[in-house]
Amino acid sequence: MYRGSIEEEFDRLPLLSRQSDGSNMDALRMRAKDIQRRFYDHILEQFNRLQKVDQTERTEYHFDPVLAKLRKLREGITSTAVYDEFAVNVYETSVDVCLLAKNFAELLKSLVQILGTVYPRIIVDKQRDRPISCFAGLEPERASVEKEYWRRRRLSGPTSDSEPDAVTMMRFQTFCSDGSSGEPKEELLSRRAELTGYMLLYLICYTARGPKCYGDANKVMEYYRDLPTDLQRDQCVTFALKVFKALHADIDYVSLAHLWYEASPNQQALLQTVWPLARQRIYDVLSKAYYTYPEKELRLSLRLEVQDQFTKFMSKQIGSDSIASRINNGTVQLRVPKRVKQR
Repeated sequence: MYRGSIEEEFDRLPLLSRQSDGSNMDALRMRAKDIQRRFYDHILEQFNRLQKVDQTERTEYHFDPVLAKLRKLREGITSTAVYDEFAVNVYETSVDVCLLAKNFAELLKSLVQILGTVYPRIIVDKQRDRPISCFAGLEPERASVEKEYWRRRRLSGPTSDSEPDAVTMMRFQTFCSDGSSGEPKEELLSRRAELTGYMLLYLICYTARGPKCYGDANKVMEYYRDLPTDLQRDQCVTFALKVFKALHADIDYVSLAHLWYEASPNQQALLQTVWPLARQRIYDVLSKAYYTYPEKELRLSLRLEVQDQFTKFMSKQIGSDSIASRINNGTVQLRVPKRVKQR
């Protein structure tokens, strides 16, 4: 009997969120661990092939087939509620691919689930697995940790990887343990701070709406304050806060430029989402403060190193007819002095 290629086999696996019940055989297969592992290997192979395609030949939908398969796999993991090393690998891969593809809707789903469910369950499971002797004198602390975890889960309701993008702040909150009541599997949590930084950058940059160049400040600080001390001090989290401070300062364009060049490619993908707003605000601030400005420094501050992009932006600010007269000899005339009326 012809069973089709491996591509056809996995394409038949459904999105569990589209199933009215769990009786469909393909839906049941999606919950099987061995199927999930084979599916993940298949996804990685396809992703590696797509990465080898030259940048000039890619479309904006280049990684969509991989993203669709990762969503299927995440839903399969969520339906089994088995959160282990495999689940961590899948979700961390999903975050990386989403950032590479600049798919921020799927990124949010991945971050919410791994920070709010996968990592916390690993922490709790590790504490539960420890020998009783390890908890001598610490029983109240362990009970408190588990009680708080399940309290938050009840308040936030059933978690589904397929939930809408309008995720409440309660879903954003990460159940955190500062390590005082257990010894989490460090190797499985090695990227926790990194991904926490991405969530902060998402809240700061992606949710920004004009005229402000940053997201809801209350939500940003609420999320930050709920983090344990060790995460608050991590460089990935402090980087996000430096970005927030630079944007909130209306606008510290010098620090912002330095932060851009310090950022990793993943961090830059999130920073890029706020840059159109930030760029316009930077120009507005500079044009009010200076009549003229060095062209090289202006282009660096605006992150418009490519000549055509800089010319296009400036045409919108000063008019295309004024480009030749107001940009010359390495200097940009940002505004024209008002003429004093002769009496």
